Amino acid sequence: MIKIAINATFVDHNIRSGLQVYLESLLKGLAAIDESNEYSLLFTSLRRRESQMPGPDKKNFHKKVLRYPDIKFPYKDFILNKVYLPYYLKRNLCNIYHAPAGYYLPDSNTVKKILTIHDLRSLKIQDKTFPQDIVSLKKASRKADVCITVSECTKKDVIDLLEVKENKIKVTYLAVDEAFHPIDKKENESIKAKYNLGEKFIFALGQVPRKNVKRLIGAFSKFKHKKEFLLVIGGAGENGLWVSEYRELIKKLNLETEVRLIGYIPYNDLPLLYNACEFFIFPSLYEGFGIPILEAMRCGVPVITSNVSSLPEIGQDAVLYVDPYSEEDIARQMEKLTEDKELKRALVAKGASRANEFSWERMAQETLKIYKE
Repeated sequence: MIKIAINATFVDHNIRSGLQVYLESLLKGLAAIDESNEYSLLFTSLRRRESQMPGPDKKNFHKKVLRYPDIKFPYKDFILNKVYLPYYLKRNLCNIYHAPAGYYLPDSNTVKKILTIHDLRSLKIQDKTFPQDIVSLKKASRKADVCITVSECTKKDVIDLLEVKENKIKVTYLAVDEAFHPIDKKENESIKAKYNLGEKFIFALGQVPRKNVKRLIGAFSKFKHKKEFLLVIGGAGENGLWVSEYRELIKKLNLETEVRLIGYIPYNDLPLLYNACEFFIFPSLYEGFGIPILEAMRCGVPVITSNVSSLPEIGQDAVLYVDPYSEEDIARQMEKLTEDKELKRALVAKGASRANEFSWERMAQETLKIYKE
């Protein structure tokens, strides 16, 4: 029996993120396939109890709350990984510690350490929006016995930029939930009515600058069919510096009636919006994996995405690619997909086939194999 401790704090969030989806799916998958090893799911809180924490309810899965503040404060992670975690791991005779996100690993000589690295955006595109602690990430990647990456692209970035040896890196692809699938047209109409989207719309996701929202809006202003569609951008909320900039740009380009920022989208609405759109566009400047393009393909809609980072690796020939730094190219490919009905049908068929090659079950099996090794 292997005793595995997993930092589970990322499932304890109110707003779902890609990291949360990954960790929830990993825990659910492990609970479904592994009854012989023992798991400790580690949380931090001063007041809440184990029974209040999310996670699988299986006899070999134990939730443990470390009595430590779950709010941010200076040196929080440093103290946690220098004192609290090493004490817990040693006292409970853990064999493995897995950090599925973040930039720190505990100081402990008693366990094997696994670190999942989702992307290196701060190094690849100098993304300063949510800056990664690169110094700590470099230290953690060297301290780890195994680094898991979510794509071959991220694996190459880790080798090149963090100078981690290739034989220490394993790739486990992500996937999407079963909720993402083709849906009856009546439900498409209901979601259009809920968000007041009219008859035809193009769907996009992203708020932070890395998602390339400004260039997408600029490209839409050059799109010769823009009077026939709404451009609906989810994730761009009512407040914040970037949203104000997006609204100013929309006003400057006279697109107030053609571009809609609909804010944060409840998770249950996402499959409906994918299904109801004419096509999904995701011209991101950098992605470690790119779950949204898989979600859209699973829902049976054609996808336009960027020809950079991991996106060609994930999309292969099942999507239409653009140069994300060229508004003209983005507009040109939008026009191509709008006008070429045969291309649209081919992308839908290829997309469904490609998306089915990814599964959370396979990801959990591959992760369990890493634990055993």
